Amino acid sequence: MSTSTLKATLKETWYLLVALLVIVVFATRMYLSEKREEQDLAETVANSTNFAPFRPASLPEPTRRITKEEQTRGVIERHQERLEKKPDANESASLLQAMGNLARMKLGEYEEAASYYETVLSTYPDWKGIRRTYTNLAVCYERLGDELRAQSVYKRMMKAFPEDSQEYQFAKSELGL
Repeated sequence: MSTSTLKATLKETWYLLVALLVIVVFATRMYLSEKREEQDLAETVANSTNFAPFRPASLPEPTRRITKEEQTRGVIERHQERLEKKPDANESASLLQAMGNLARMKLGEYEEAASYYETVLSTYPDWKGIRRTYTNLAVCYERLGDELRAQSVYKRMMKAFPEDSQEYQFAKSELGL
């Protein structure tokens, strides 16, 4: 490209170069201004002992997430409330069984679960779901390391079910008989 061509191009597009220069100067000043504001804010926070972020009064405080344990405890409490309102309801044994299952499987609270299962066995011995209650109770005692109580549950199973039932045979095998 010759110098005459370059001069002609610059004469025709000089305003574009000026605009580009203005944009670069403006962007640089904005960048430096933001950096200065960040430094000022950091110094203010560092020097202030009572600094609290601005929160408009109309916004509620952020809510804390509920843990799975808290959710499980809430379900157990609701079941307990239903039991207290109608202790003789048809669903009472199911609620106690569910509370035991939640305590055992979700919370790992084997002693608590065992107490729910024991209540089912003593209060609702003819309940249709009683078969699971025996094995769940035995598992709780085994997890607690209480082999004597686990064996006691298996012996109770053998008394509660006929010899030809799966429950009887299972209990017998767990006792090593």
